Amino acid sequence: MMDKGYVDISFKNAVPELIDNLQKVSDAYLDEFNEHKAFTYLVAELFENTTDEFFHYTDGAKDGGIDFFIQAAQSYILYQCKCPDISILEASENPPVFDDTAIKDILSAIQMIRDPKGSYDVKKEIKMLRADYQADLAENPERTKLKAAVAVLGDLTSAAKEFFNSTKEKLAKESIAFDLITWEDVYHSIHALDRPFDIDFSIDLTFDDINKDILQHREYCYALIHAFDYYKAFREHEWNLFDWNVRYELKKSRINQKIVASLKTDKGRKRFHHYNNGVLISCRSYQIKKNKSLIRLIGPQIINGCQTVRSICNAYEDLSPEEQKHFRENVYVQTKIIQSMDIDFIMELVEATNDQNPMNPRNLKSNHSEQKNIKKSFSTIKTPFFYQRKDGEFDSLLATHQKMKGFRKSDYKAGKNCYRIIDNQDLARSWFSFIGHSDKALKGGLQYFEDEELYDLIFKKQPTDEFWHYMSSNPYFEPSTDMFEIGTPSAYQYLLSICVDKYIFSRRIPMYINKKMAIERGKKSGALSEKSSDEEVSVYLKDDEEYWLNILINNMREVYIELFSFILSRRYGVLDALTCQKILSMPAEAEYIKNAFDKKCMPSQKQDGNSIIGPIYAYISYCVSQYFQKYRAEIEGAARLKSYLWNRKTVNKIKDLVIEYDKKVKTYDRDWKVINKTFVESLPDI
Repeated sequence: MMDKGYVDISFKNAVPELIDNLQKVSDAYLDEFNEHKAFTYLVAELFENTTDEFFHYTDGAKDGGIDFFIQAAQSYILYQCKCPDISILEASENPPVFDDTAIKDILSAIQMIRDPKGSYDVKKEIKMLRADYQADLAENPERTKLKAAVAVLGDLTSAAKEFFNSTKEKLAKESIAFDLITWEDVYHSIHALDRPFDIDFSIDLTFDDINKDILQHREYCYALIHAFDYYKAFREHEWNLFDWNVRYELKKSRINQKIVASLKTDKGRKRFHHYNNGVLISCRSYQIKKNKSLIRLIGPQIINGCQTVRSICNAYEDLSPEEQKHFRENVYVQTKIIQSMDIDFIMELVEATNDQNPMNPRNLKSNHSEQKNIKKSFSTIKTPFFYQRKDGEFDSLLATHQKMKGFRKSDYKAGKNCYRIIDNQDLARSWFSFIGHSDKALKGGLQYFEDEELYDLIFKKQPTDEFWHYMSSNPYFEPSTDMFEIGTPSAYQYLLSICVDKYIFSRRIPMYINKKMAIERGKKSGALSEKSSDEEVSVYLKDDEEYWLNILINNMREVYIELFSFILSRRYGVLDALTCQKILSMPAEAEYIKNAFDKKCMPSQKQDGNSIIGPIYAYISYCVSQYFQKYRAEIEGAARLKSYLWNRKTVNKIKDLVIEYDKKVKTYDRDWKVINKTFVESLPDI
């Protein structure tokens, strides 16, 4: 069995991403979409490779039970893959189960490949495979290896699992490895974290005198290192040096500016190692080469010192050639090197030592597994987004000239100098509102990344089906902890809340424009003139309903988000990953997302069957206008508008109106609904 990793997700929430990856593989390798063939290529891509030199697709007539095989030197790996139809995947609450057919197929393939005498009616590629295996086995039986695997985009029946386990034991006695890959393994592989052993480069740091500049201990050392070595290391490896750090370059940092300034003078350069806290590096191993006066670090990661290194680079490049020579000869950096790849220990060090610049609390969570999982999720959906989990991350990677693992700016490009980016601070606020806490989000002051209970609710728990049923049926519903289960929400669930949030914000009318429009209305009606005094304008504005309604709407961003989830759940039921994916796949929404929420691509508020978000916004605004008319005196009498809106009773009363007017508008002829249908009934099928 494969290692299950850290991702905790239900099958139904994993389905959208699994389907997306089938589509991506199909686009890359196939002429037309075929989920069964695409799954075979996906398995090869995730667990083996698809290089022509090694990969051979053989599924079809006379395949001998082998869907694809990998042949390299004297190693042979056989695969049998099973994938249900897309319609079954989309409709399944639980993983589809497969019987032992695939196991029997691969067993017959093993028997055929190992049989030195029999005659088999198989295609040419399988005959060549068998011939090569037999030749290698005859020449060097010790080095010739055979492995087989069964991959299912689902799970095996209990009986099939027992058969697999007994077969695995039997084959092991014959030195044949046998593996099972299930939907969980596929999902985990898509979401695999970068492991320490993936850092496959080394750097050299030089010193002057081993007796004066090096203090050695068993698994770590202190050293006075030439600062120029960090400049060279960054030029060669750039941000690959900082993957385990909790943040990237802070370009506007006063601390960084002081570091750069200190390197602009002869005295400052000579005293730099006294002024600066230094650099902390972890690595797989290091070697002190006394005869070359250098320390070679294998698999290095700068876990504290990003700002120092970047300041060194910026300062050095601004110096004249003569000053650069002085820099190379006189600038040193205090450096601590730790030989450790214990990721938990390193994360503790990162959090404990990154304190020279004021630390945004979200940075201390940036390398936690759930944040990496969310980042991977957003990068693997149909329209990828860059999930920014630490300060300065995207801008730093955007400026890199080196290949960064898991990052291609073209994946996120939405237009000229425009990229699809989601910041985890924005996501926290929008999702918290989406799941029924708009009043608290609107009030503000929440420590999304410091309050552990709040952080867990947003990033480590997901709403149950029961949650959505209660939300949709009860306007006075308040979420309780027992309506959430362990597991990070899907990227599609998060993305829907962000998409709604961006749409609401894009529709707002800035305060100064709202006032200008109101004054123009006053002039047009004759209530105001060019000579009207400020007092006369104020009196007019007090009675301008549209002016005050726009002010109300501008202060209801988070409330609107919750109203969206309320209406969406009333129409589409449980807002799980697949449902959210379908909503976001509507033509207008898909275009809006693709273009990074560009205002020019906003879904229309007209009900034309192409958009869901636009008409819902129009209906909510209609309900808010009715609420304003009904409770105007109460609203105007509030000491502060925002404090009025973050009262839970206010949100509940608006929800009441959303339900009440859903039926009232049935016969209304509005462009945001279908006539003779309630508003909710007007929303298109997905």
